[in-house]
Amino acid sequence: RFNFGDRELLKDVNLHVPQGTLCFIVGKNGSGKSTLLSLLLRLYSPLSGSITIGGRAIKDFPLAAYRSRIGYVGQQPSFLCGTVRDNLLLGNPRKCSDEEIWTVLRRLDSETVVSQRPGDLSATVAEGGSNFSGGEKLRLTLARELLRDTDVLLLDEPAAALDPQSRQVFYRLLQKLPGNLTVLAVVHDLPEETNCQVFSLDQAGESDARQE
Repeated sequence: RFNFGDRELLKDVNLHVPQGTLCFIVGKNGSGKSTLLSLLLRLYSPLSGSITIGGRAIKDFPLAAYRSRIGYVGQQPSFLCGTVRDNLLLGNPRKCSDEEIWTVLRRLDSETVVSQRPGDLSATVAEGGSNFSGGEKLRLTLARELLRDTDVLLLDEPAAALDPQSRQVFYRLLQKLPGNLTVLAVVHDLPEETNCQVFSLDQAGESDARQE
């Protein structure tokens, strides 16, 4: 359970996501979808109940170590002036080779996003990634998170600004992510075809989980 002030936002939420599962989270505006991700990031703490990973309450993990294992992509991913390589490795404590980078880009069907530009990984990225399209930036952001090699990836409507067709392409990309990565994705609408877990939050914040 979680409140914002006097407003009860999440109530009786019960969700089990097996390791390696892709789970889509849907619900009306204000139903608590983003708040649920904030709780998982430990930006807030639940008023009652607990959140566990591998049977251990997340509050028992050292905060820095816990967050190092959690990836997050929001609606406005960060891009800085620099090279494509710099931006793909932004905030990554690992030393990734170019070969590792290309392997991840190929997994996401995103190799040409980089290879078609002069200098490929050394190509220039403008402030905010303004010289890349929204779809291209989203693919690069996903690649950045895969290169961090986290256990869990949280997505807070990163494709909301894309057109419906591009969103469906993005949803298909999510189903190509590594099988050991657990993904919780808040989405505006559902994929046209999916056999993934779907978790629905209604306006009151009470929940219903189903497998599709």
